[in-house]
Amino acid sequence: MANRGSNRSRLLWVSLLVTSLFIITLDLRGVSLLSSLRSGTQSVLAPVERLATRVFSPVGDFFSEVGNLGRSREKIDKLEDQFDNDEIDFDDYESRLEELEKELEKANNRIKRLEEGGDEAICALEYASRVRIWTEAKEAKA
Repeated sequence: MANRGSNRSRLLWVSLLVTSLFIITLDLRGVSLLSSLRSGTQSVLAPVERLATRVFSPVGDFFSEVGNLGRSREKIDKLEDQFDNDEIDFDDYESRLEELEKELEKANNRIKRLEEGGDEAICALEYASRVRIWTEAKEAKA
């Protein structure tokens, strides 16, 4: 009986080896068997993945928030104390917001000049700079 089991395992190993060599050969020759198989598998499994994400995401978020509960409470208490004691300087935020709005206006002017010149790469960098400045200004308002 021991001989029979080893023959089966040997046959399994040889079959796996031949199959893998066959797939590698097809892949090297450019046969798109694997890519179509891959895309078919993704098409079938994508809805299952979305469903699992919808089901388990709230559970993961819950446990994440339970872990942060103590730190969140401490941070809220600290901010409430600062607000009650007038330790938060809103004038500083307003002046920073004005600075950021001025930088945004400068960036807009540079973009207009660059667009007229037609240099697309520099224009894209300026646009990214404008988005960053706008985001900082929006966060400072909040």
